[in-house]
Amino acid sequence: MRAARSLLLLHRSASALANPVTDGLVAEYRFDEGSGYQLTDYSGVGNHLQVGSTGGADANTPTWIAGGGLSFAANNYCCQATPADILGGDAYGLSLVIVAQPDAEDAGLVCFSGGSLGLCDTYFGAPTPRNILTIGAGTYKTFATTIDTGSYHYYEVTLPAWSTAQIPNAAMWRDRVSQAAAANATSAVDDRSGGLRLGHAAAKYLTGKMQYVAIYSRAAGGVLSSAEKTSIYTDWVKPLMALRSISI
Repeated sequence: MRAARSLLLLHRSASALANPVTDGLVAEYRFDEGSGYQLTDYSGVGNHLQVGSTGGADANTPTWIAGGGLSFAANNYCCQATPADILGGDAYGLSLVIVAQPDAEDAGLVCFSGGSLGLCDTYFGAPTPRNILTIGAGTYKTFATTIDTGSYHYYEVTLPAWSTAQIPNAAMWRDRVSQAAAANATSAVDDRSGGLRLGHAAAKYLTGKMQYVAIYSRAAGGVLSSAEKTSIYTDWVKPLMALRSISI
């Protein structure tokens, strides 16, 4: 009862806030349901996700956190009931905003191909831990800065188009700091027919927590500008997380 009352108060406080950037917003997950097996898409597009793999309690179902968020253990994820491409096409520019806390190595966050290939995957692996963007078998970009487990981080990702030619132009920021590129590899791209998943990317599962995900897809290679990213962080996500006593 106390947890439900706390969540209601958070809903009322959050209702006074609004995402200031909606151009190209195709999915927004606030993780504020508190119970049940649906993760609501607040973009208005209707890209709701199942919490778990079947729309009910199963071995893949993450656990709701009192006050907001989901806790993911091994093999947990959220997915589309009917896998579909939500991005509009390969030529569309993609931007991601994510609040998550990886608690272990190999932490997949967001995937557009059913978990087999991750577009945004905070990846900790031998020989050196790296942040990595993967859009196809042998097509990826790694970033030189490693990330820390055990605390929440704010991720921003931009990719001007889903293509081998644009992988060198992919960019990532962690906690508002640009991540230096380490390497690029271009081979082939995945068609995204496997559908959107959260907590499972590049065949890696997130062990940790997730609080917020926003996905933008814009025609003609459009991605979030610096001013838009600042506004989303300052006017929307940071105060939203503060309501949950999470500092980002």
